[in-house]
Amino acid sequence: MNNLCNTLIYILLTMLVVMPLPAQDFSVQVMQPEKNYFVLVMDKSGSMYGERIKNARAGLKSFIADIKSPDEAAIVEFSGTVDLTIDFTANKNELYQAVNSIEVDGTTRLYDAIAKAASLLASKQGRKIVVYLTDGADTGSKFTLQNIKSMNLGEGIFIYGIGIGTMDHNRLKTLSAATGGMYENSSDPGSMGDLYQRVQKHYYSLSNRLLAANGSMTVLSLPGNQDVIIDGKTRGRTPLKLDGIEPGSYQVEVLFPKGSWDNEVTIKKGYRNIIRARETDLGYDVYVASIPMGASVFIDDEYVGLTARSLVTEKKTGGVFKK
Repeated sequence: MNNLCNTLIYILLTMLVVMPLPAQDFSVQVMQPEKNYFVLVMDKSGSMYGERIKNARAGLKSFIADIKSPDEAAIVEFSGTVDLTIDFTANKNELYQAVNSIEVDGTTRLYDAIAKAASLLASKQGRKIVVYLTDGADTGSKFTLQNIKSMNLGEGIFIYGIGIGTMDHNRLKTLSAATGGMYENSSDPGSMGDLYQRVQKHYYSLSNRLLAANGSMTVLSLPGNQDVIIDGKTRGRTPLKLDGIEPGSYQVEVLFPKGSWDNEVTIKKGYRNIIRARETDLGYDVYVASIPMGASVFIDDEYVGLTARSLVTEKKTGGVFKK
């Protein structure tokens, strides 16, 4: 009897040491009022000198002129440094003056400027949009393209880009597409005004057509770059941002090397669900040893085998996480 008690105590202690904490707060719903917040990111590097900066100022002013009430905008300028030209405001005259104040010099820290824009938008309760213009590839940024993709997806931000001249347009196009935005490019500096109008029209059309009547979902994971399956269909890899989702319940599954994380998520009109899946939520393999050997092992009152010849794998019950 004493040996049996010692065996049971040893098994219980072993399981208490290795069992993970239950996953909590895997999904957060964030209300998204219909007000839009734009951060307009302007390249003022040395290559923007002359007609390019004039055309860029004119294009940006045309964008500002067509911003709808009560939407607000801020302006970030970048070269070898990244600076906030003007904070969020609905006053268009103040925004015009800020555009006129932008002077050309320096290099092209594009990624750092987009990261700055994301940090400005993070605390805003509404729809969040970055619109940037650049005439060259990034040089000297601390942030990488993957960093800003993950950051903006995590914050539910739409990225719209305008590229003038020679650069890796495909990479920038992929960034915008991942966030639900769009990327336009041209070799003609005189087309900047038209490009600004096109991206603005695209966003407001998207807003009126899909966002107002539906909800959104952002799926994040640790580790990242995992397949996401929603209602049995593969939708992409984490971090994943989906907009214009009809209200209702959806089964969200993230495929980790260790196993499958899944949960039911309820989408509501006007809300974004931020879903955080962690591989550690799946639990651990439990190795049970006993003295004497050959003890019976039960988990959740279910018999799983005898020690010394069985590998016991914990399985979370309830249909939430599975291995």
